[in-house]
Amino acid sequence: MPTLHIVFGPQAAGKSHWRKEKYPEAALVSADATFPQDELGRKRWTDAIGNSGLWSENLPPNVLAAAWRNVWGLYAENLKNGNDFIFEATFPRRKERAPAICIAKAFGYQVIGVYVSAPLHVCLERNARRLDPVPEGVIARTWAAMEFPGAEEGWSQILQVSADTDTSSKT
Repeated sequence: MPTLHIVFGPQAAGKSHWRKEKYPEAALVSADATFPQDELGRKRWTDAIGNSGLWSENLPPNVLAAAWRNVWGLYAENLKNGNDFIFEATFPRRKERAPAICIAKAFGYQVIGVYVSAPLHVCLERNARRLDPVPEGVIARTWAAMEFPGAEEGWSQILQVSADTDTSSKT
């Protein structure tokens, strides 16, 4: 049975760090990974008419929508091919996670939820050290919207990873 890890939590909580530590070679589907990087490692965007900028500054809705179309296309391709892979996103609300869980289950996947949490002040401190920080208001809104995962969502297993510890529970 193929396995999908959905790694979710607020920005700068440690999702990418966890993924790189636990599954450094795993196939990845992530909106962050769809943006090209400049020579300093900052994510950049360019729209259809040639406007461009840093990912964290004034990201136009149409560019974000195009990135997510690409993400869902990569997600579908991995499912169709039966690949084990990781889907990394903030997914604060259950309704945002539901399509990814439901579709993967329909393809016969074991779906493991990895909820990466950290106190808001830790997320903001980590973000401030990034080359390409996310606006603080975006992090605060995502953090406030986070809904704890539950078995009723359809997970095969739920892992909770915090800023300092790694705990897991089976559902």
